[in-house]
Amino acid sequence: MSAPYDRPALLRQMLDSFKRGVVTVTEAAMPSNDCEATVAWEWVGSRLHLDVRRDGSQGGYVRQILHELLHAHLHDSLRELLKGELHEGALRGIEDACMKHIDKHPRTHDRWRKAVTEKMEAE
Repeated sequence: MSAPYDRPALLRQMLDSFKRGVVTVTEAAMPSNDCEATVAWEWVGSRLHLDVRRDGSQGGYVRQILHELLHAHLHDSLRELLKGELHEGALRGIEDACMKHIDKHPRTHDRWRKAVTEKMEAE
């Protein structure tokens, strides 16, 4: 899914696709400290199918899920511009900006925490 985004629209769309999507979140040890989670995703129509494997010993789960959602939402837009470490670096910068906003707004943080927790508990 690709569209011109501002932070509020991107956060809304990612949270909505996460809540409505076919999502699995499982715990898995990651082989290195520079990888907190991995993701496989595909859009089926407008519905996101997302499989996240996350290492609970690294990082926060809201941040991990947000990062993996950024891959699904921005992959097509960014792959035309950036490859490899530049692509990942751009996602991390967007992730940081989004997390700063989420952390400053307790209700927003609670919505994200609740959505992620529900998907994790559904496993």
